[in-house]
Amino acid sequence: LGLTFYFLGEANRSLNCSQQANALSPNDPNAHFGLGLVHEKIGNAATAENYFKSVLKIAPGFKDKAEVLYRLGLIHNGNQKYDEAILTFREAILCGAFDETRIIEILFRIGLSYEAKNNFTEALSSYKCALAIDGNNYKTFQFIGWLYFTHENHKEAFENLSRAAGLSNGGDPDVSYMLGRVYLAQKQFDLASSSFQAAIAKTPFSGVYW
Repeated sequence: LGLTFYFLGEANRSLNCSQQANALSPNDPNAHFGLGLVHEKIGNAATAENYFKSVLKIAPGFKDKAEVLYRLGLIHNGNQKYDEAILTFREAILCGAFDETRIIEILFRIGLSYEAKNNFTEALSSYKCALAIDGNNYKTFQFIGWLYFTHENHKEAFENLSRAAGLSNGGDPDVSYMLGRVYLAQKQFDLASSSFQAAIAKTPFSGVYW
């Protein structure tokens, strides 16, 4: 019942039910999992982390082990514990429970963790692993392009971001904005202006790209 309320977005009712379940069965990994999810949702990252870790301690072969590891990876990343995040995300993938879409998302997160560590090589490697799974995912080219841009390789940045724009049919404002940044760095001001305007046109009520 606690998980049902969680998925319905009713955090308080989910917390109450999960606490009751844990009181009745303190060694039930499902109750600990539910408590971890709801504490994560309401922003109690440290408490959520403790519950997720207790799930794996109580039941090392827990049916949703991959999801628990994924959630722990998110918490580690939020705490800037990037090495722990990377290891935990990789463990989640190795569980073999996720489809390609989830694996690609996790590879993006691993890449971003490496970027936070200023490790260009490993970040690029993670994004290329995602590309090997789906060569037509525009987000992968977006991540690769922006990685190159932040390391001042404007040629590779332009090529990858242009590929991202093509695969997304020009529909992602972030890609338009990033292309604008590349054009601006190359002093192609008219093209930069067009790209920034395209980003704004896609999200006219957002101040992000102004």
